[in-house]
Amino acid sequence: MISRGQSLGDLQTSQSPARNAAAGLTQASFLQQLCGLPGLDPSLGSALFSLVAGGKESANHTDVLVFKARLERQDEDTRLRCCYSILAHPTSGPIALPALQARIAAVAQLALSPPAPRTKAAAGASHPAAAASAADTGSANPESQTPEPEETETAAAAAAAASGSGPDTPPDHTPALDQLAQAMAHGAMLCVQGDSPSDNTSSSSPCLDEESYVRWCKACPAVQLVLSRLMSGVGRLASAAGTSVAAAAAAAAAAAPAHPQSVGASPVTAADSDGPVGSPHFLSLPTLVGTSGYNLSSLLLQPPLIWLLSSCLSRDLCQEWRPLFNSERDGKSFNTFLGRAQASPGPTLLLVKDAAGHLFGGFAPLPWVKSGAFYGEFTTFIFRIEPVAQVFRATGINSNFQWCGIGFKALPSGIGFGGAQAKDALGQFALYVDSTLDSGMSRPIATFGNVPLSGEQKFQVSSVELWLLKPPEEEDLPPDRKAGPGSVLDRHVEDKAILAAVGYSMHSEGLRRPGGPRPEDDL
Repeated sequence: MISRGQSLGDLQTSQSPARNAAAGLTQASFLQQLCGLPGLDPSLGSALFSLVAGGKESANHTDVLVFKARLERQDEDTRLRCCYSILAHPTSGPIALPALQARIAAVAQLALSPPAPRTKAAAGASHPAAAASAADTGSANPESQTPEPEETETAAAAAAAASGSGPDTPPDHTPALDQLAQAMAHGAMLCVQGDSPSDNTSSSSPCLDEESYVRWCKACPAVQLVLSRLMSGVGRLASAAGTSVAAAAAAAAAAAPAHPQSVGASPVTAADSDGPVGSPHFLSLPTLVGTSGYNLSSLLLQPPLIWLLSSCLSRDLCQEWRPLFNSERDGKSFNTFLGRAQASPGPTLLLVKDAAGHLFGGFAPLPWVKSGAFYGEFTTFIFRIEPVAQVFRATGINSNFQWCGIGFKALPSGIGFGGAQAKDALGQFALYVDSTLDSGMSRPIATFGNVPLSGEQKFQVSSVELWLLKPPEEEDLPPDRKAGPGSVLDRHVEDKAILAAVGYSMHSEGLRRPGGPRPEDDL
């Protein structure tokens, strides 16, 4: 009801500040305050905002919510096509190779940029919606604005990292990212040829259309997963600030400068933004564990590759990855390789680099165990990374997924993925490394519908790595690795008896403390 002396315009202004302010939501305020992505690549940020605003210079909260729903809550086909529109912007037509490569590099950089930790005070007070809410309700508590000592230290470390100084400065993955982006762009262009993979990348002016993008993402969803979550901060940041999306949009618009700079024009530190700097706060990549004693820079599994391959796996396989074997460190011993794999049975990732520099491998969902027949599951896949990145998933034509042989006379000795069905084609694999770890093969096989992963169908192995993607359950461990009561000195009794019988001295016998085993003796 309009009170006496109050105009309709006054009522609209007093009752709908959120709506009025949100109508002026700019690109900078949308990306920084609402999405929590101030470090987003300028071209990618411009494309996202333009689509949200429908080509207008500003957006309101309705525009934001509608596009967020299309990006996250609609059916898979709608989400895929919505993400394609972000990549293809400002045109709606096919994407040329150079543009696609640049956009993939921007997405990869976003996925791998470490977030800057925030203090609780900064996370709440610096949010414009939170500040507005506190001012309106009078509930702002000065004491709550003081960060805890450990939080201050974290924020300081984050600021140092953001400014490029100090020991916590994130590593520069730009060269590797650019190389991977080029390989992924060429791999995506192969989908333009249709469902049949081809190595012909020399066609004039290849362009990725929408249907080809959909096919590419279903095999290799790394880019799609990042694009589909660009707006996941909308709502999350508002909820953390104790306000609505509409109020957050209003406050963000009100806080925007009169002449906002383009996104990326100046660096944003932890003190300036409401969300993590650089990395999308929704993306979690596997953590590498058990790597002490390794030269991390010489590993085949580098961060850009972790991002690409983890996108092809279920979430439970993307928590902690542990190295089981590295030929540069452990030597080319198949016994060591298989012993490590069988001591920690579980899903693994095999990486192979040939003498020509090609990088490829496969995902094995089941443990590597000696068998005279193929075994495995439909989730098995193989891939190549350099010079072209492609993922080849099971076609369903046959179930010849994994092969693990050793000591056979008439059967192949080594490990492999994908085998020919015909008896006269025994020994033909989509990917195979023999028991010497010196040579292997990769042929087109119907199991995965793949092209040769290496430069040649028969190749010389330069290095091999095996990574455990999920620790085995207790019941899956070999008997000598299962936890049990007592001291570690009481284990392997039979082995010690055999060694003593042939004259070896048991030096550990003098190490037992008086009074029996203690907790520190246990594994």
